[in-house]
Amino acid sequence: MATLILKGTSHSYIFDPFEKLCQIQKGGKFGDIYRGNRLSDNLSVIIKHFNPLIKDKYFAFSKFQKEGMLCFNHNNIAKTYDFIKHNEDYYIVIEHITGFDLKTILKTNSIKKQLSYQSKIKIIIDVLSALEIVHQAKYSHCDIKPSNIFLECNVEGRKIDLLQFTVKLIDFGQAKKIDEPFIKSPPLFSLLYSPPEQVLNLHTLCNLTVDIYSTGITLYELISGEAPFKDSNPLKLMALQINYEIKSHKNIPEDLFAILCKATAKYKLPKPPHQYQLAQLKEMLIAGQQMRYQSTTEFITDLKKLL
Repeated sequence: MATLILKGTSHSYIFDPFEKLCQIQKGGKFGDIYRGNRLSDNLSVIIKHFNPLIKDKYFAFSKFQKEGMLCFNHNNIAKTYDFIKHNEDYYIVIEHITGFDLKTILKTNSIKKQLSYQSKIKIIIDVLSALEIVHQAKYSHCDIKPSNIFLECNVEGRKIDLLQFTVKLIDFGQAKKIDEPFIKSPPLFSLLYSPPEQVLNLHTLCNLTVDIYSTGITLYELISGEAPFKDSNPLKLMALQINYEIKSHKNIPEDLFAILCKATAKYKLPKPPHQYQLAQLKEMLIAGQQMRYQSTTEFITDLKKLL
C-alpha cells in the first residue's frame, strides 16, 4: 500500500507519494512536494518531503528544518501545521493555497489584467504587513520574490476571480535570524531580487532591509511588467544589482518611483567589489542599507498615500 499516514503534534495527515494527482513538484529545492489531507477533517494540505540524497545535505536540512519550525500567526502568511519525522524521513505540512503566485500572474496576461494599479499596491502592503510580524520576531525572510507571494482566490474550472483575494507569503527556507551566528554556506538567493550584500554572499550584513529591497524590486516588476535589471549572463546581472539604481519606467508614476528608489537604495561602488578591502566594502554596503526604509511601517505609510 503506497498511502502514507504522517502523525504530527496534534493531527495526522494522509497522502500517496506515487499518485500523480498528489504530486505537485518532483525534485524541488529540498525535495518533493505533494498534496495531501488532514485526517480529522479532510482539509487539503501541502506536504514537503526532504530529500536525504540532496547535495550539501547538512546545510539543506538546516534550512528545511527551520522552515518547518517557523510558524507566524498572520492572515497573510501561509500556515505551517507540522514538522514531522516519519521513520527516517522528514516532512513539513503547510496550508494549501488555492490561487496563483505573482510569478505566474506576471506571465499570464489574462490574469494580470484583472489587477488594478490600486490592487497591486495593496498586494505589496499586505506582503509588508506579513513581514512586519516576521521582523518583530527578529527574522528576515531573505527570499522575497513573485514566486513566493500567492494570491488565494476563487478558482472554478477556467474562471478566476481576482476581485477578491488574500495575499499569502510562503517559503521560509532561507529565513535568517538577525543575530544568529555566521554559518559558511553556499549562496542561495534570486539574483533578480537580491540586494548587493546578499549577492556578494555577505551573510552577516543581511538584515531586515534585505526584505525591503526585495519587496521594492518585486513591486517595480508588478507595476511595470518587467524586472528593473535583466541580463542572461549571471555575472553581468550581479554587476547590475550591485552597482546600478533602478530606472524610471513609463508605467510607474513619479510618486511611486520615488518610493521604489528609497526601498531599493544602494551605495554605488566606484570600483568592482574585489578591489576593496573587506572592511571598506562592508562599510559602503551598510551605508547603502541605511539609505533604505528602515522598517516595513515606513514603507507601508508611504504606499498608503498612493491609494
